[in-house]
Amino acid sequence: MSRTIAAPTQAELAQAQLAPVLFVELDFASGFIRFWSGVGPISWNGQTWTGGGQLLEVSSIEETKAVEATAASITLSGVPSELVSIAYGDFSQGRPVRIWLGLLNVTTGAVLADPVQIFAGRMDTIGDADSGETATIQVSAESNLADLDRLRARFYTDQDQQRIFEGDRSLRYIPSMQDRNITWGTAGAGTAPVASQI
Repeated sequence: MSRTIAAPTQAELAQAQLAPVLFVELDFASGFIRFWSGVGPISWNGQTWTGGGQLLEVSSIEETKAVEATAASITLSGVPSELVSIAYGDFSQGRPVRIWLGLLNVTTGAVLADPVQIFAGRMDTIGDADSGETATIQVSAESNLADLDRLRARFYTDQDQQRIFEGDRSLRYIPSMQDRNITWGTAGAGTAPVASQI
């Protein structure tokens, strides 16, 4: 997938030293949780991102030439044990996850425009490992392309149409047409009409 890289980022890529960073956004039921891979808070995209430092780990993110779904996992270590139940309570499968790769200016520490989104998907599962005082929480996410593999069962019935478009009665006659005899065309002189079942 081709992406446009902003001019400041291209210029920074030519430098001898680089400061790449990741931005991770998780949509929990109580609101968005935003982390970045550095230390301390940082502002970008109109939001304040909490520094995860070495406690934040993002799995490798793959892209293939084929149109297929990929997965990613986000791990946060050193979480107080009492917050694990809160995380589970706020977790909701199918809510958005987005990850960006950006660069910092090595001298000023400012985020260069514009970080590139390298993953967009939905939360799939959550797991944890608890040591007693602190815990590790891991959220697995699947790419939005996973929707291509999901079966979308639709039926030509009034009930299914009402489920999607309440008040639309366009399919209310389908059951009465199921075994109905329908005469096709007109009968010519001395010719009996031909009945066909649909």
